[in-house]
Amino acid sequence: MKLKAFYESDCDNIPPSQGLYAFYLNAISPSKLGLVGNSSFSDDQLVRAKSLLISKLSKINSFYRSNVMSGTLIATEKSSSFNEKYILHAHEETPSNIIDLIKNIPVGDIYQFVSLASSLPLLTQPIYIGITKKQTLSDRYTQHKYDFYSNADDNRFGVRLRLCGFNWDDIVFACTEFRLSEGNMNILAILEKYYLTISKPLLSIS
Repeated sequence: MKLKAFYESDCDNIPPSQGLYAFYLNAISPSKLGLVGNSSFSDDQLVRAKSLLISKLSKINSFYRSNVMSGTLIATEKSSSFNEKYILHAHEETPSNIIDLIKNIPVGDIYQFVSLASSLPLLTQPIYIGITKKQTLSDRYTQHKYDFYSNADDNRFGVRLRLCGFNWDDIVFACTEFRLSEGNMNILAILEKYYLTISKPLLSIS
């Protein structure tokens, strides 16, 4: 089994079979920054692209930030009047200083950086992992896309992605086919749980 990636432009090639799949965030690309084609770009185009890149990365940084909750824990022994109390303090962490690093990239290198970044989405943390047993991988992709564009406000993946402020073409669908039988159907569910555990996709519900 091999993991194959499908962009919005080639989603018609997603296999009509069961398997395991994941969505990866891929919100930056040359075309999204106004750098279309492989010709040379003017300084104004590159400066504009760099500004857009910083804006998009700020949203991505915010998406991956860590929220640490605050509160008070009290351990009570029923047989004793003594209580242990622990005070927790909240703070927020962003993944890195990537914004500062991008600001220091010469504008002439922006196209190369974005081209490389947009070609390697599977090196990032998946944002959602799922499996299909009754539906095909193709049908499941279509269902998630329908949820994204619907007016629903429930907790489905497509809705959660939209509420995070991303576009449907900001993601890449990756999957691997799995031939199901009565004897191995449970294996697929265990695989899903395994990858949910080790990758912790932010828009999956364990």
